[in-house]
Amino acid sequence: MSCRAAQANADLGRQKLGRAKDLANQQFISHQALEQARAEAIVAENRLTQAREQRQVYAREHNLAQAQLEQRTIRSPISGVVVERYLAAGERVEEKPIYRIAVVNPLRVEVVLPAKAYADVRHGMNVMVTPEFPGAGPRQAKVTLVDRVIDGASNTFRIRLELPNADFSLPAGLRCKADIGGATARQSAPTEPSTRLSPSLAGRFDPVRMNSLPARP
Repeated sequence: MSCRAAQANADLGRQKLGRAKDLANQQFISHQALEQARAEAIVAENRLTQAREQRQVYAREHNLAQAQLEQRTIRSPISGVVVERYLAAGERVEEKPIYRIAVVNPLRVEVVLPAKAYADVRHGMNVMVTPEFPGAGPRQAKVTLVDRVIDGASNTFRIRLELPNADFSLPAGLRCKADIGGATARQSAPTEPSTRLSPSLAGRFDPVRMNSLPARP
């Protein structure tokens, strides 16, 4: 019997016992009927006590099962999108990675600039980024990394921007344009080499790609 049903029976037993006492005082029922009502009330109270004790047992078992489940549950320390699954249900985990997670908030924007623009870029500066995505307007990103090594072959260096994407309205992998102090960097086709640079700072630079932050296994 559930605790709720036992509680209802106990309440009903008390009510019957109360009415039986009133009737007995008025000598409308016999003493035997009163004792029977009292016995039924006691039985209902005992069943209620047993139901409460059983509920406590079930609660402890539930807490134990919940603790055991927590020990067998693996949660990602980051929020993102599953891009690759390494194990299937039922396989042993041990030290193997299970999923590869891509963080999509914030997004990471990689920009290639000519060496002459090195002095114009600094860590923490704001850059306007315009994704090539329907309905997406310019968004403000922040420089989080400036490459300290200039590539001698192409005379270029890279910077990394962080673009907030709290509403997840932008998917990772988009092409975009980055306006850096009046200079515009724009991604071209992925097959074109990144060393194709315009001689002027206001030219078009390759490539700029909006990516998720480094995925963790």
